[in-house]
Amino acid sequence: MAKGRSAGICASLIMLVVSPGLAQCLPAASEKVLTVSVKESRFGAKGDGVTDDTAAIQKAVDWVFAQGGGKISFPPGTYIVTSVNIREGITYEGHGATIKRPDYLTDKIGRKAAHWIRTFSNQKYKYCGQTDSRPLIIRGLTFDGSSQTQGPYQKHELEHAALVFLTGDNKCPGRLNAIVEDCVFRNGVGDALHAYVNTKVIMKDCLAENVFRGGFTLTGGHSIATVKNLTTRGRIDPTGIDVEVDGAGYGNSYKVEVYLENLNLEDGDFDVGVRDGSLVEGKNIIAEAPFHLYTKQSSARFSNCRFGVAPENRIIYPYKVTFQGCEFFVSARTKRQDYEWHSAAPVIAWNLSGSKETNQKLVFANCTFSLDAAHQRHPGTKYYGLLTGWDAIDLQNFLEVTGGRIAGNFDVGVGTYKRGGHWRIRGLTIAAALPFSWTGVADNYGRSFCDILIDGVKINSSKYMHITGYGRPTENRLEQRNVVIPAKSNFLSSTYGLEGNRYEGGRVIEGERPPTPETHGLPGDVFRLKTGSGEWLCTKAGYYHERAKKTIPAVWQAR
Repeated sequence: MAKGRSAGICASLIMLVVSPGLAQCLPAASEKVLTVSVKESRFGAKGDGVTDDTAAIQKAVDWVFAQGGGKISFPPGTYIVTSVNIREGITYEGHGATIKRPDYLTDKIGRKAAHWIRTFSNQKYKYCGQTDSRPLIIRGLTFDGSSQTQGPYQKHELEHAALVFLTGDNKCPGRLNAIVEDCVFRNGVGDALHAYVNTKVIMKDCLAENVFRGGFTLTGGHSIATVKNLTTRGRIDPTGIDVEVDGAGYGNSYKVEVYLENLNLEDGDFDVGVRDGSLVEGKNIIAEAPFHLYTKQSSARFSNCRFGVAPENRIIYPYKVTFQGCEFFVSARTKRQDYEWHSAAPVIAWNLSGSKETNQKLVFANCTFSLDAAHQRHPGTKYYGLLTGWDAIDLQNFLEVTGGRIAGNFDVGVGTYKRGGHWRIRGLTIAAALPFSWTGVADNYGRSFCDILIDGVKINSSKYMHITGYGRPTENRLEQRNVVIPAKSNFLSSTYGLEGNRYEGGRVIEGERPPTPETHGLPGDVFRLKTGSGEWLCTKAGYYHERAKKTIPAVWQAR
């Protein structure tokens, strides 16, 4: 174990800041770096695509590390490698060189052993120090996992066989510093780059293609990861990114920082799950479905991103989550269409399995919600722009939507799945057939009422709102401010009745003729003539009662 070998102040080195909260020690310009080639006779690698070069490359790694570090060069060629134990303080560089997993390795050594064979891995010599290590740099190499010859793997039979596996030692506070840049990963049966505990990893300018699990995967705490300029794709094995922190880092910490920028996930999933005060930042991400985000007691901020969403994709425990200027769309790649509902944004799951997380806040600022033009609608599926899961008002979880637009090919703009919650909807333009639909009532889980503010929205549809409603008094509150709609959009409906809710503020309804009892309204609404003078105040709700199949007359009083 390299306990403390790379620790301490980086003597005769300079510090290069490469990402938020992330600094690396690199050689000063005047310092000469020891450089060797794996093809030197003392090491003996062939790179001919036939010879097993594992032992030769390992010899080069061990020798350079013993000299105090340096650079190992891989001349162009194909190097057959079973597994090499890499070390920190070394740059592994080889533009035009391919590191290839042996064909039929599973047949040769057995599936149980092959499951844990990682092509480049530092697990045997995982770094342990009081401060962060010298950099381990992998640059310009192509990794080929030979997936076509490895036997069955698409049911996770070889999921731990990463092409590159990096880890620190969670017994020490120091992290393994690593940079992986300008690399290509292909045909992997596990992950392309897998970072575990106590790592400080930068992955940039890389391509991952047909890699079974993920182009980038982070699973360990006490880690910082920066992924920039990554493209993933794969028709055989869709490839995305996975952050699923299930391994404890130093101090039993599951906390991580993840910085994502300029990601183009052409195929595969965007799957990020963090906890315990973690931070995720994403900029300029394009990702097809599926999309999963789990941020329990953690923060996430995304800007200028485009996310495809499939049924049952969710945002879970959105403690402090903001999407700024992002686009969400119902993906055309949904494998089956016969779902009860489908939404452009992932379904918001404030809590799961009886949990009661509090004071969470999910913000969509200037975001758009649409259907992919190639998506084929299923006649039995209801389509939502935003759909919120069960919540109770006592938990003080808030959905905030500011600005943005929900397209016209949705059945419902913003709705509740189950019931309850706090909404703050401001300045949103909605063209969905039914802009709002919500339910609030006490149930077995708690006081699942709704507390809703609608302020300054713009409605481009022939309906306005459906409230499941109850005739008896409830604790539902609907406040409306700065809402002006045409009379053609003024359709209100309820399953059981609207009399039990509390209404504050009100809408302005503009029409050509004075209102009648048949004109729908909520207490506090004002009906105004578009031409001429005249205003009327609604003092009793009028709406269409679905259970009774009739219109409940409103009361309008001239002002």
